[in-house]
Amino acid sequence: MIDIVDKIDCCGCSACVQICPQNCIAMEEDDEGFLYPKVYVTDCVDCGLCEKVCPVINRFSSSHVQGSFACFTNDENVRSTSSSGGILHEISKFVFAKGGVMYGACFDEKWEVYHGCADNIVDAVKFRGSKYVQSKIGNVYRDIRSILKKGQKVLFVGTPCQVSGLNHFLQKKYDNLIAIDIVCHSVPSPKVWRYYLNEISNHNPITNVIFRSKKNGWKNYSIKIDSNNKILVHEGKEQNLYMRGFLADLYTRPSCSACPARNFTSGSDLTIGDFWGCEKYYPTLDFDKGSSIVLVNTDKGNKLFKNIKNIFVVQIPYEQVEPFGLHRPLTSSSKPHYNRKYFFAKMSVAKSIRFLIFRCVIVLEVKRTVKHILNRYLKKHEK
Repeated sequence: MIDIVDKIDCCGCSACVQICPQNCIAMEEDDEGFLYPKVYVTDCVDCGLCEKVCPVINRFSSSHVQGSFACFTNDENVRSTSSSGGILHEISKFVFAKGGVMYGACFDEKWEVYHGCADNIVDAVKFRGSKYVQSKIGNVYRDIRSILKKGQKVLFVGTPCQVSGLNHFLQKKYDNLIAIDIVCHSVPSPKVWRYYLNEISNHNPITNVIFRSKKNGWKNYSIKIDSNNKILVHEGKEQNLYMRGFLADLYTRPSCSACPARNFTSGSDLTIGDFWGCEKYYPTLDFDKGSSIVLVNTDKGNKLFKNIKNIFVVQIPYEQVEPFGLHRPLTSSSKPHYNRKYFFAKMSVAKSIRFLIFRCVIVLEVKRTVKHILNRYLKKHEK
């Protein structure tokens, strides 16, 4: 049975929970706010299915990138409200036109993130935009298997480990499944997100959250959080403390430092992300409002992408992707911040989550840098 000894060995995909025929595994939140499986041993029949579908224990081989494309939707409204180029909107339109459904990350009424379903383009708006919180999968894999067996098309979008978890759970290939993973930096703690929202809201109801507002441009994106007609937060990624902590890997999941689905091993048909630096190669093209990178990983993905309409697309060599920060999260795991343990040790007693992030990422980092410079100076002049 699944037995998590070291938390680095669980990505939280919940494939083990959903495959269990006895329903004797449940996901429970730990002190850091991440979900891990707990087995109720008395009901277990030792079938071994939970271990068989675990994407950490059993890993796929790396796929070969068949094609790389810089692209964006021709719908300016969709593009302006998307994190990058709005390509998922056009892909979902294609799937809905074929009678299919889409699963992706969205907010619930408490502004926590979960994986939901949509069967039309209007409802699919909830999937638009990045959500920098690990989403709860729930029983989505089971639902998808049921739909696939009926012959209906399914589009699933998630992190590489979630896509890998789905593919392992299914235990077979389905021609009517389209799996897309995102270029993933890492996944931050839902508990930290809850603490942050509670602090900035000051008991006011949150009415909107945008992690990647383009009001100041695609590259200068900002996080914007509203309460009715009042703006609670509108800060750039360098100024916003939640984003600073996330990008510094201060409170990301332990397994992100040993990701089981990096280097194109998730089994996805397409990989999608931001194509930073695209203007270097194509300075005359209008990429300033956001551009997506689409990497085609399978024949099915290639056939699908060729059928997507209403997009501007340029095929590019994969080597042009690497210099702009995409290659690292695609092929390497994140490195935990050196103050990670300190942060979580203090989080439950901290009067301000923002100040704790500030202290860990900025104040202690400055002290560490000054100490390093001073030590180098003393060592140089000790003689």
